[in-house]
Amino acid sequence: MFGERKPMPKGWKNPLRQPLYQVVVERTSDGVHQVVGPAIQQNVAEELAAAIRIQIAAGNEKSWSNPTVIRA
Repeated sequence: MFGERKPMPKGWKNPLRQPLYQVVVERTSDGVHQVVGPAIQQNVAEELAAAIRIQIAAGNEKSWSNPTVIRA
């Protein structure tokens, strides 16, 4: 009963062993780097950085620049 483990499904990855990433932006007012959002999977962090770039290019976001994805 206790102590028995079922095998994990094929392709399963332990979420605690996955590397996490964060998006960092540069504040235009003072040039300081600021972390935006929590540590997340790389593909999600890249999508967030792309969305921030779009908003910067559209002129909607004026206080941030240079969104970059880094490993947390």
